Amino acid sequence: MMAKPKQMQNRVAWQECAAFAASALRRELPGPLFIQEALRMRGIAAWHIGDDAAARAAFTALGKNAPPGRAVEVERWLDRLR
Repeated sequence: MMAKPKQMQNRVAWQECAAFAASALRRELPGPLFIQEALRMRGIAAWHIGDDAAARAAFTALGKNAPPGRAVEVERWLDRLR
C-alpha cells in the first residue's frame, strides 16, 4: 500500500512526496482546497530535493488569487528560492 502524503513528509520521503503531488496535480481534483494542498506539497517537496524550478512554479501557482494568509506563506517560500 502506498504511503499517504503526510506520512511521506513525516518520513522525509521528499522524492516520493514530490512525485505523488505532481501526479495529483495532473488529475482532476475534487476542489480548490485539494489543488492548493497538492501545490503546497509539491512546492515544499521540490524545495527539499533541490528542484527550485518546480518549487517556484508550484508556489507561484499557489499564490494566484490567494487569501492574505496563504499569500504571506507563498511569499516566504518564494523568498527562499531567490
